[in-house]
Amino acid sequence: MINISLENIYSSKFLLDFISRTSTMSGLHPMSNTIGNFKKVIDQKKFSSAKRNVLAQVVSKQYLNTGLAVPKNLNLLNQSNSFTITTGHQLCLFGGPQFFIHKIV
Repeated sequence: MINISLENIYSSKFLLDFISRTSTMSGLHPMSNTIGNFKKVIDQKKFSSAKRNVLAQVVSKQYLNTGLAVPKNLNLLNQSNSFTITTGHQLCLFGGPQFFIHKIV
């Protein structure tokens, strides 16, 4: 196995500090970016059943408006243990075009 230093992959000091959890990032994010903290973040982002229903209805309508089949598992959004991650295309934030690849992965 080959180890490749993150500095050889990323040119952004900001992104490198975030990934390596340096103290300079503590003022920008309330928790470190560890797997253990994801549950805490999810618990803080609880979504009411009414909002879940609206989300499922809107996404379903968007599919229908495009002529695409509504995914069979879309109703999973109504379950309290389902979560979504929303991203945008701020390609220059956190490292430029290389961040785009990480969003795809």
